[in-house]
Amino acid sequence: VDPAEAATRRAAVVAAAPHDWYGLMLRRRFADAFQPVPGLAGGTAPATPDPPPQLANAVAEVRALAAAGLGDFARRALRDLSPRLRVAGAWDLEIGLAAAIGDAQWYYVTTMIRHHDLLDAPPRAEDAGAWLGLYPRGYADTATVAGAAYGVAPDLLHAFMRKESAFDADAVSPAHAVGLMQLLPRTARRVLDARGRPGAPPPDLFDPAVNIDLGAWYVQALGARFGGQLPLIAAAYNAGPTSVAGWCGGRRASDADLFVESIPFKETREYVKRLVETWAAYRMVHQAAGLDDVAAALPLTLDLTPRPGVDF
Repeated sequence: VDPAEAATRRAAVVAAAPHDWYGLMLRRRFADAFQPVPGLAGGTAPATPDPPPQLANAVAEVRALAAAGLGDFARRALRDLSPRLRVAGAWDLEIGLAAAIGDAQWYYVTTMIRHHDLLDAPPRAEDAGAWLGLYPRGYADTATVAGAAYGVAPDLLHAFMRKESAFDADAVSPAHAVGLMQLLPRTARRVLDARGRPGAPPPDLFDPAVNIDLGAWYVQALGARFGGQLPLIAAAYNAGPTSVAGWCGGRRASDADLFVESIPFKETREYVKRLVETWAAYRMVHQAAGLDDVAAALPLTLDLTPRPGVDF
């Protein structure tokens, strides 16, 4: 390919998808070829406007339940109220209520329905508030504690939660993975065994604190085995570390993008790309990191040196 034509193609990919896997990798590999894109700083969740008069009592009930510490009831009340809010065009009110009562799942889902188009364009400062809902920090206190305990950045835990369960603590997959981090019961059991708790009662994976704690330990264990390299951690989280070790095939290194494209399972290939994109967006939204800074943190070359570590 002619170098000028190649540069034109690269520019078109980055312009069309500035913060997806391909845009990030091109920005990483050709760092001087693209204009910097700043991160999003100072975003705040939308204020909750006054409700339409016919919905004032129902909105007050949601707020009262949350204020009384009855979070589960507040979330149910908001879901029951949601169709009426949308018919009334009160999207900002619904999004603001979800954020105010700490309902990360509904905050994310409702913002995604309302503002999904923002994901197809470079981030703009005026949209910073909406991006907070597209990439919320659900269960933030728990993620901070677990992240500190195991040396995992909370934004990475949020990326896994968003990708795995969309912040639904009650999620169960067709493969019987459970909860926020979508842990298989057998994986959770082996995590407890590895932590010196053989014979402990089965963990309640629907409990957010338990699920995030076990998931954070597992992420750091995968990081230890795969050199802290996010594409390999993500692949191992989805397909298992034994599969990833096999894909390394005795090689010492590989270009990161070529390795990901050569993963034999489409589901895992796409999972790695989406997880990296989601992690990058969390850095951009919550750390005000520019796309160039985020891309620079990604490896161009993966170290495939065999390491001991978790095999489950």
